Amino acid sequence: MAHLKNSVLKGITGSIGELIIYEVDGATYVRSKPADYKDAKSRPQLNQREKLILINDFLRPFKNLLLKTFVDPQGQKKPYLLAKSYNLKNGTKGYYPNLEIDYSKALICKGSLALPSLVKGSIKEDGILFEWENPNNANKTDTLIVMLRIKGQIYSDHKYTGIERSKKSYFWNFDIKYKAEDIYVWIAFRDSFETEISDSLFVTLTV
Repeated sequence: MAHLKNSVLKGITGSIGELIIYEVDGATYVRSKPADYKDAKSRPQLNQREKLILINDFLRPFKNLLLKTFVDPQGQKKPYLLAKSYNLKNGTKGYYPNLEIDYSKALICKGSLALPSLVKGSIKEDGILFEWENPNNANKTDTLIVMLRIKGQIYSDHKYTGIERSKKSYFWNFDIKYKAEDIYVWIAFRDSFETEISDSLFVTLTV
């Protein structure tokens, strides 16, 4: 393993030939690919490796967002590692070679605030309309966060809308270029002090 300082490779992750380039805490490292895995035919090992690849690919586009949405209350674990640990345990379904992300259970936000009792998402010509109902124990001044990921792409987007729960709807305006089944969206709520958050909630979109 080599630590690269002031490298033109900074910010790049992935593999080039026999080298693997990756980042840890903002530092760029490079190592050679392993010649082979021990016990490569063990299905539990293959399942765990595939799960790790899936979760890293799922979380990577949200890495900066996780700094605010997946915080360890004790401050002992970094947000990305905390999110990876949670989603490795809860965010996939199936078993190798039929393993996949379980979008209904995978989380981008983790917290204790109340989630909506009902939520709907519908694609319009120029954006997505979110509508929800609030449980009785929810604080009406909590504000909405919306998150988006495109199937098969690294692209993601999110927005701190400033819209309070009490509004019960929000229209996220942007150019829709994809089919409903290729757009993954979540919502979450954050308190007015920006210190508490809810879990993220996956929203199935209708047209």
